[in-house]
Amino acid sequence: MQNPLAVYTGEGIYSVKLTATDSDGSPNSLTRTNYITVTPPVYTLTVSKSGSGSGTITSSPAGISCGSDCTETYTNGTSVTLTAAPDAGSTFTGWSGGGCSGTGNCVITMSADAGATAVFDSSSSLPVKIGSTYYSTLQAAYNDAGNGDTIKAQAVVFTENLNINRNISITIEGGYNNDYTVVIGMTSLQGQMTVSNGTVTAKDFVLKK
Repeated sequence: MQNPLAVYTGEGIYSVKLTATDSDGSPNSLTRTNYITVTPPVYTLTVSKSGSGSGTITSSPAGISCGSDCTETYTNGTSVTLTAAPDAGSTFTGWSGGGCSGTGNCVITMSADAGATAVFDSSSSLPVKIGSTYYSTLQAAYNDAGNGDTIKAQAVVFTENLNINRNISITIEGGYNNDYTVVIGMTSLQGQMTVSNGTVTAKDFVLKK
């Protein structure tokens, strides 16, 4: 056979033996030991950051520390877990890209080149907080609140509906400035607040029609 073809599908190192037979049927063989190396495909994972704040993205397995190193290559099938950590004065508000969302870890199984973006916002740019955690909406803060927590809100108008539906008691303190140190006015909710379970106590907080 002219131009013989062999296909190797499994990862590993292979030896090759080629046998040629001349016209009178006499064979002649040539062997090459550890001649072919088959490796799995390698893909590139690129991460980036956006928003008004700052922070760091790291990976497991190691390779990304962004910061300074925002790109790494991984073999096909590798499951990569990305973790976002905000700097002081910032908060991590979620992922985009790579099939990831929310504020938990981002897990990407490499089967092609991929990318994900972590959004870090300046704490002062987010209008709601519980303790040292900041939120973009009243509902997001309430969903994360525990019994007895106080939700602090800046003196802005929230355009959303607030659904109080958990068996917990919370307090909403409104009217704060950007640093949450001084009450400067009222927090307004342009929407409906529905209480179907639990209790809420509100201060410097009004509903607008």
